[in-house]
Amino acid sequence: MTWFKNASLSVKFILLALLLLILFLITNVGLLIYSTQSFTNEIGNERIQEAVAIAQTSLSDARTQISNDTNNLAADITFFQAVGRRDIEEVQDIILGTNLGREIYTVEVFDGDGNILFENTGKTDAHILPQSLDQSAESSLLIQEVDGEFLVSISVAVPIVSVTGNVLGAIRVIHHIDEGFLQMLISQQQDVFAGLIYQSRLIVESNPLPEIEIDEQALSQNEVVYTETFKSSGTPYLGAYLPLGDEQAALLMLVDLSGLYGFQNTILNNSALVFLLILTLTVGLIYFALYRIVINPIDRLNGIAQEMTSGNYARRIPVDNHDELGKLAATFNLMADAIQQREESLLTATENAERSNQVKSAFLASMSHELRTPLNSVLNFSKFVARGVMGPVNEKQTDALNKVINSGKHLLNLINDVLDMSKIESGSLTLFVEDNIDIKQILDTAVSTAEGLLQDRDSVELKTEIAETLPIITGDRKRMLQVVLNVVSNACKFVESGHVSIAAKTTPQAVLIQVSDTGMGIAPEDHEAVFQPFKQTDTGLRQGGGTGLGMPISKSLVEAHGGRLWFESERSKGTTFYVEFPLESSLVVTT
Repeated sequence: MTWFKNASLSVKFILLALLLLILFLITNVGLLIYSTQSFTNEIGNERIQEAVAIAQTSLSDARTQISNDTNNLAADITFFQAVGRRDIEEVQDIILGTNLGREIYTVEVFDGDGNILFENTGKTDAHILPQSLDQSAESSLLIQEVDGEFLVSISVAVPIVSVTGNVLGAIRVIHHIDEGFLQMLISQQQDVFAGLIYQSRLIVESNPLPEIEIDEQALSQNEVVYTETFKSSGTPYLGAYLPLGDEQAALLMLVDLSGLYGFQNTILNNSALVFLLILTLTVGLIYFALYRIVINPIDRLNGIAQEMTSGNYARRIPVDNHDELGKLAATFNLMADAIQQREESLLTATENAERSNQVKSAFLASMSHELRTPLNSVLNFSKFVARGVMGPVNEKQTDALNKVINSGKHLLNLINDVLDMSKIESGSLTLFVEDNIDIKQILDTAVSTAEGLLQDRDSVELKTEIAETLPIITGDRKRMLQVVLNVVSNACKFVESGHVSIAAKTTPQAVLIQVSDTGMGIAPEDHEAVFQPFKQTDTGLRQGGGTGLGMPISKSLVEAHGGRLWFESERSKGTTFYVEFPLESSLVVTT
């Protein structure tokens, strides 16, 4: 057996494979497999066609129901009288008394000017011109994008017309194609799944669907397109694409054929039992040989590899022979030596990097303190001289001293930014927490600052939309003001014409501050640089100011309060920054 032990691994597997092939070639399983497969495919085709027919019927019934209910409500005399009077409460009561009052519908009622009069979810700012609508009340497909996600719905919109023919308004009813809607389409059929596809992406599922590659060509067809049988994670499926009237939207119906395939496999397994007695002895001998030759060495290699993964890099594999597995073991040992050396080098480099970072942060903090003290003295003495405390000064001297003061203030701000950044990086930033922060006072200060920054720019308008009452929250008053002032001053700095808007409102979980401008905007490739220290966008560089620390510091300060800072921007259209401070804070009040 020495020759067999030292033979190549391929020779060993070939000998074992030949033994298995000789046994299997004497069987006539191919015909049986073909027959059972044909039978399974025929039954599968009938099931997917039945599922498609049920779905089409249910979808048609749903469209008809929405159209009828909408038309009946629009023609109701008490309803169009309430709309004519713009009586929101009566409109709501009438809607709740109809089928359209169910939670599955979104109902929007518009007045004669197309403005929203009533909406049962309170989340729309839609505008519909009633005079432009057809009175047929036919359903259509409505595509909406909400928070970056697409919603596909069945929509019916009709004008509300009085008995004299006057157009009083309009009503639109929306039924979202969601999980519940899809489950209604499949009517609780066993092993049937439905999904909604839009723009070649699965956006709604009746139940978790298997992974499937969307057939884009099928989406563009105006008729039902059936798929071939495919497998996902070992489970066989048949599918069909149902058009919805939009070339980018379709319903995907899937039928799980695992039951049918199980029946097919049962037939094959029963047939295979005839050969089990013949194969048992052969398989046992093959397994014994494989275990001794392949499995046991591989298990040993795997065990040592797991020990190395746990950090024991000193373990090595004994090399017992010179076949492929022996060569693999020797190569593995060489690799382990290299990994051990690299791990030791990496640990050393990591420790050095951590020490360097700590030294850098400590140096920056120390130098910032050392620079601020003499700089404050320079600023104070300059102010004294400019005010004539130390003797009279002429106009040129005053102008020169004011330039010194302004430059000194700018330098002091830069030093403070560097100090804040070093504290943030070293994790030593502390907040002076109070539980009586009036966010409206902070916003009033920011508005006053914006007015001062924009006073010389007649082409820029300052708009405010701040809620009359904002809650008292917990946080560091100085740091929160620092964040808001930084965002507002950035908006003022980067706008040449148009407007700067400051808005604030209360959401269920937080106070949301929104600062918008109509400046040049931020290019998509520069979005990541906004919150990176010491980096500036192309727009910021053209403005010629700042160090690139304002936004990274502001983001860290907001997150230290448990909030969020983010932005939306489009080139040449402006930028909107959002600052969110939580209503319920985990910060402990400083005593």
